[in-house]
Amino acid sequence: MGLASVVVNGPLFIYGPLGFTPILRRILGPEGVGHLRIAHLPGFEVTSTGEAAIMAGLAPGAGQAEGWFVSDRDAVQRLSYVAEVFDLGAPIPVTVDHAGLCAEAQTFPGHPGACRWHQGAWAERWGDLLATAADELTELAAEFEAGQMAGRVPMILSRAAARLAAKADAPADLRSATPASGVEEYDSAITHAGFFLSRDYTLSHPRFDGTMSAPLRREVFVATDAALVLPYDPASDRVLLVEQFRMGPYGRGDAR
Repeated sequence: MGLASVVVNGPLFIYGPLGFTPILRRILGPEGVGHLRIAHLPGFEVTSTGEAAIMAGLAPGAGQAEGWFVSDRDAVQRLSYVAEVFDLGAPIPVTVDHAGLCAEAQTFPGHPGACRWHQGAWAERWGDLLATAADELTELAAEFEAGQMAGRVPMILSRAAARLAAKADAPADLRSATPASGVEEYDSAITHAGFFLSRDYTLSHPRFDGTMSAPLRREVFVATDAALVLPYDPASDRVLLVEQFRMGPYGRGDAR
């Protein structure tokens, strides 16, 4: 995992979007999530600046903020990295109620606001997007420090939105509807990761005669969704289409 500029020593209290279980699974893995314990921070509430806010923060309140008590050192490092990428502020000391006992920890203040944060409403709008973005973020974390990744968040979120859009069902009423599940993928790796991203694939794909192609190496420029220009010949009232294996949609995560 890459490095955060601020090192958190000791346990960490996480809450709100960063404590959303599907996101934690992407960052820590199933085993890492299994070591977390529910905790509460009295005198604080989780708030946000509004429905359009992808992150939340802590604000003084009469209730208590629910979250997770993280004691594993590797998990603390991973979550601290993500917190810095999303600019959740410098860690502050807090005392949480953990398993009926008071425990000292640190937490990130985040981006509090006037609106109380509700996980259900937030997850409906942002949950899948942030969880999908966490896949790319954790893959790149070994190569880049958190400060380097912060400026790439908008593009990472845009690429995640494109992958989610690819999962939407679409009609396949042409001659072939080759499923992505029919592709044999041997290897894939990110070959360039700046503001834009390129991924290299080695794979075989089904051919129209029913056989599999020889192993191919292809590179995909992973971008956001875009419009296409379709050449049209008004004299013949025709367009020319070539039916072939489409590496771009495959790299986007399209089901066909």
